[in-house]
Amino acid sequence: MSKYRSLSQFELFISKNGKRTSKVIPGSFYTYDYSYNSSIVGKSQKVKDQISYYDRKPLIFVFNYYRAKNGEIFAEGLNFHQMPVKARIYLLSVFKKISPSNTEKDLRINISPNTLKTMIKRMQIKSKFVFRQYNINRIQRPMQISFSDMKELIKYTPETYNSRQYDEVVLNYRLYNPYNVKKKGRTWT
Repeated sequence: MSKYRSLSQFELFISKNGKRTSKVIPGSFYTYDYSYNSSIVGKSQKVKDQISYYDRKPLIFVFNYYRAKNGEIFAEGLNFHQMPVKARIYLLSVFKKISPSNTEKDLRINISPNTLKTMIKRMQIKSKFVFRQYNINRIQRPMQISFSDMKELIKYTPETYNSRQYDEVVLNYRLYNPYNVKKKGRTWT
């Protein structure tokens, strides 16, 4: 399995294969530069724990939009960088099966947020890590990624985190157990 060694190789692949767009649309894959508002860090311990690190260039599947109480609009997505490579490959194969399209270039996945959340839970992918919300005003230079290119990009182990190494992110994913018990069956570690 090939893995990119640097962010510059990842960006080069995207620049050659991605499609620049002005907005993100539910049902598709994207990567973009994300400028995080660090001014809210430190307001509470809960917020500090949740955002002690963030992905500056997420690789996501956008599945929904919502408007927050303060009026800001957020895109909800699954961040593929937040899970181990085996889980990414498996999730992408499931997306291929549920997609109504046969062509990988134009593949769109129409799935309700509740169905997606149930599916992720059944697959034993740790939803606390993969479900993310992105303020659309902070999304910069979005690039739409085709399904066929996603098959290559999911093998990339990113160096896109602020304040963390990718190995630390994966270790936190593997150690997290919401039930504090050992689960039987398949786990994506």
